[in-house]
Amino acid sequence: MMNNSIKITDWRRWFFLRTELDRVLTVSMLFSGALLAARILYTGRLTFLFLVWNLFLAYVPYALTNWLKYQPNRMQKKWKLVLIPVW
Repeated sequence: MMNNSIKITDWRRWFFLRTELDRVLTVSMLFSGALLAARILYTGRLTFLFLVWNLFLAYVPYALTNWLKYQPNRMQKKWKLVLIPVW
């Protein structure tokens, strides 16, 4: 018999869906991608395809800071010295 407290997929573990802001940002990025895909299908041109890369590059620092916020044991003094110059 399976224990009810164990869930196979727990959406709270996904870092990009933890808070309301995370959900809004994820939905807006998916919507932007869908609009771009519809535009490419409609016009047949790959213009503004760089938008996907720009959205990814904008999301990386946000995801990194959120991950470090929820993983305080990962952010030790040595990591601060490495991450701050890279940032």
